[in-house]
Amino acid sequence: MRRTAIVAVAVSLLMWLAPSASAGGAGLDRPLRLGAEVRERWMAWATGSSLNPVLQPSFCGERRGKRFFLNAAASPGTQVAHCEIPAGMPIVMTPGVGFAWAPTDGQTDQELLEAAEFFASGVSDPRVVLDGSRVPTGDAYVSDVIDVTLHPGNFIQTVDPATEGLDVTQIAFIGYFVKIALSEGSHTLIIRDTIELPDGPANFRYRFEIEAT
Repeated sequence: MRRTAIVAVAVSLLMWLAPSASAGGAGLDRPLRLGAEVRERWMAWATGSSLNPVLQPSFCGERRGKRFFLNAAASPGTQVAHCEIPAGMPIVMTPGVGFAWAPTDGQTDQELLEAAEFFASGVSDPRVVLDGSRVPTGDAYVSDVIDVTLHPGNFIQTVDPATEGLDVTQIAFIGYFVKIALSEGSHTLIIRDTIELPDGPANFRYRFEIEAT
């Protein structure tokens, strides 16, 4: 079983997730709902899109329809990105997720779900901090097995030669997803977690300097 596929990213279990924040780091004033479909779209974007965001250092993310998908840290240490995001636009992120894909981690739904559980067990202390204030992440969300289209240059085929030639694969994931909206102004948003690696635990951290316009 692959032991290095846990990537520090941002997602949540409950339908009630991180609320929006007012400028200047004030409190959280309204909850934003985050459904299963949005979590699945974020994972498909992170793992199957040609953009391959998690392997782009200092990359903020991109607008996907009516939402902004924030990037995630794929290596230990701290990455920094500078972003411009429309004020009030929902921002979807993950401070920690474990995921598994076929055929490397399993060839049946049960095998993939068990592999995702194994990888997720190495993720701890997921955090989202907005303008110095901690944002609730909720409990871990457990996905069903979903199909992911593999576009040229995607993350999965970049790191796993066993998937070469596939147009579609299946994945399962367990992680923490958060959705917020920012008021106009400058904000600092930090997502981070700790992941158990073969050499011991390591911190994965991304700091986003955001201008909400």
